[in-house]
Amino acid sequence: MLTNCGWFTMKIQQVKVWSYFAYAILLFVAPLRAHSETYGPFNYQIYGSYVEIDGCDSNTVMAVIPSNIEGYSVESIGVHAFSNCTSLAGVSFPQTVSTIQESAFEGCSSLTRAVYQGDVPSVFPDAFTGVHSNFVHYARNGSSPD
Repeated sequence: MLTNCGWFTMKIQQVKVWSYFAYAILLFVAPLRAHSETYGPFNYQIYGSYVEIDGCDSNTVMAVIPSNIEGYSVESIGVHAFSNCTSLAGVSFPQTVSTIQESAFEGCSSLTRAVYQGDVPSVFPDAFTGVHSNFVHYARNGSSPD
């Protein structure tokens, strides 16, 4: 018969509490963390309820950004997502893209046009640094980037 099991019982209860705590963290934090995936020539991450394109195959000539991936709206083009993709000549953005982050198309020396299917998204000032000298933004609704 065990006579001094109080300490042992207390340790088991502490382990159970920490196990529940760790499980709770996984339940609430894991769905929020981003994971990298590939869709066609694009690399992307899911952030909660939206997708950010964060990379592209360097041989892509014309990038047609999809409006959704895996049921999530594509809303952002990430920092350095297309940087130095020298073969990229054109890019088309769906209405869902609301942000083009800094240096997203930096060094894309062949890039001559960006076509926006809806409103021009928020474009960081250096998003298109180092593109072709004849680079032009086209917006279907007539708006232009700030």
